[in-house]
Amino acid sequence: MGFEKKVYPAMSREDILKEVALPRSGRVFLIRHALEQGISVNEIASATGIDAWFINNMKDILDFEAVITLIFSSRIKALKSVFQESKGNGVFRRAARTVAWDRRPIRP
Repeated sequence: MGFEKKVYPAMSREDILKEVALPRSGRVFLIRHALEQGISVNEIASATGIDAWFINNMKDILDFEAVITLIFSSRIKALKSVFQESKGNGVFRRAARTVAWDRRPIRP
C-alpha cells in the first residue's frame, strides 16, 4: 500500500481540514485528497502539524503522477487508433501468422 487515491464523499474545505487534523492510520490518504481539492500545503501543515516540507514532497508525487497519467493516456489513445486502423487493413492477421511461425522450437 502506498499513496493510492481513495474516493471520499463530497466534503467542504473546512471538513477536509478537520478530518485531516485527526491523527489516524489513513490520514495520508486524506492529505492526498486535500491536495487534490486544492488546499494549500501550508493550510494542511497548519491543520496537521506535519512539516510543510514533507507535505510539499507529497504534492510533488501527485504532480508527477498527473504528468505520467497524461503521457500514458495520450499514448494509449494513439495506440488504440493505430490498432483499429491496422486491424481493418489485415495487419493483425499477418502479424499473428508471423508470430506463430516464429515459435518454432529452438535447437541447441
